[in-house]
Amino acid sequence: KSYFDLSLEASEEIGDQQSVCTVLGNLSLLCRATGENEIARDYGLQALRIATEIGDRDTVGYDYAYLGHALLGLSRLDEAADFYRRSLELRLELGQEDLTAESRAGLACVLLAQGESAAALEQVDLLLLHLKAHPGLGGAEEPLQVYLSCFQVLKALRDPRAAELLATAHTLLQAQAERIDDPLLRTSFLENVPAHREIVRAWEQQKDRCYPDSVN
Repeated sequence: KSYFDLSLEASEEIGDQQSVCTVLGNLSLLCRATGENEIARDYGLQALRIATEIGDRDTVGYDYAYLGHALLGLSRLDEAADFYRRSLELRLELGQEDLTAESRAGLACVLLAQGESAAALEQVDLLLLHLKAHPGLGGAEEPLQVYLSCFQVLKALRDPRAAELLATAHTLLQAQAERIDDPLLRTSFLENVPAHREIVRAWEQQKDRCYPDSVN
């Protein structure tokens, strides 16, 4: 947060509007991760306004998704769905299908929360096809959040694919963690990033169900 604030100050000082809206978007993501969804929404709206003014449609696509995240966190489901759909439409219009995963995942969660199970599953099915071709989700800001969202939808719908998807997410997460040499940073990576923490928790719960103490 401190470094983002310094970057924002420097970008504003030199009049670099592109960098200003990028940093505001990053601040929106950060606040969403710390549960400050009202502030995340405000940062997202500021970023979107500037990106729109300078005609940066690529950044607009990110900002739509960031606003979807914040509004989902605030349980403002209709608004969240609207921004996720805007992001999806813009990415497809720009030929950036590789950048649709996070908006699809968010939209799937919104649809599930709205009781539209079939529509939520349709979005997850599209995502699973994408994940099969691009397991690392290059270009995604929070790739493991995509895996987690898909898992949560599948689990809620009692879809048997949930267990395998969680296993894949956990494997990817641990592989990333192993590349962090500093033990404290590795622990922070696993425990302080909400999606990572939830993947570990869900994995431990699933493992306990598969191998209860009575069997051990």
